[in-house]
Amino acid sequence: MTRKSLHVAAILGMSFTFDELLEVSLQMNGISSAIKEREAYAFLLRESMKAAAQEGILNETIVEVKEEDEVYKAMYNVMVDTDGSTGSIDDHIENVAYSFHHDTWRRINVSLLLDSYVQDIHRHAAIAIEARIPDNDMRDYRTKVKLFSHWKGSDDTIDAGNVALDLGMNFKLLGMNSQSADVYADTINMWKRHEPPEDEERIAGFSPLVLESLDEENLVTLIKLQIAYGQALGSTYTSSLDSQRAGAQVFKDSLEVGWKMYFRTLWKQQL
Repeated sequence: MTRKSLHVAAILGMSFTFDELLEVSLQMNGISSAIKEREAYAFLLRESMKAAAQEGILNETIVEVKEEDEVYKAMYNVMVDTDGSTGSIDDHIENVAYSFHHDTWRRINVSLLLDSYVQDIHRHAAIAIEARIPDNDMRDYRTKVKLFSHWKGSDDTIDAGNVALDLGMNFKLLGMNSQSADVYADTINMWKRHEPPEDEERIAGFSPLVLESLDEENLVTLIKLQIAYGQALGSTYTSSLDSQRAGAQVFKDSLEVGWKMYFRTLWKQQL
């Protein structure tokens, strides 16, 4: 169990808390909502993390959390057991933070995993965050950054795109337009992974085969991101001429992709 738990932990990052690891592990292993089963699994997971700390793989720190912390309460919500009793999953477990003693340990664990398994861990991590804090307005920007990272890591373009649009708007309201542009660009590149050969024609920088394979929801999300990216590049008075030109090019790209979607829709209607 220790090895498998370290694999999950490595995807969560150089540092993580026990509750984060527990949430994802419960999701991945399909542990039922029965409090006894969850407590039993939490105990085994805690012991495996203790073993990793004793071996010098992890550093362990006890985290003091204020009782009035609403996020903490949401993470350790009261659940109903199958027999009708109630209790908290963390009644007998301290809130603990971990970090890998050295990045080498983390890199070794990640290198042992198949890409599909890494994506699966990211997906469950994102689901766990959304389940813990279902109200988007209650998520701070750090949580949104983490959520975006996991949806991106899971290769889910739709969910990553939606979080990126929300996160980028948050950065924009804070006057952080460069960070906003970075988030949009990072997300748009998800659709550019499969680059065409150098001599192949491109559509707005994308492989024609990639655009042809996208459904309407992906195309709409991509266009929204391109428009937001263009606005972020040229929305401040301090934007350089190069940034303004880049923003204009992004708008042109979004128009090109939009026309492709429009003509593809017309073609399908004529069939």
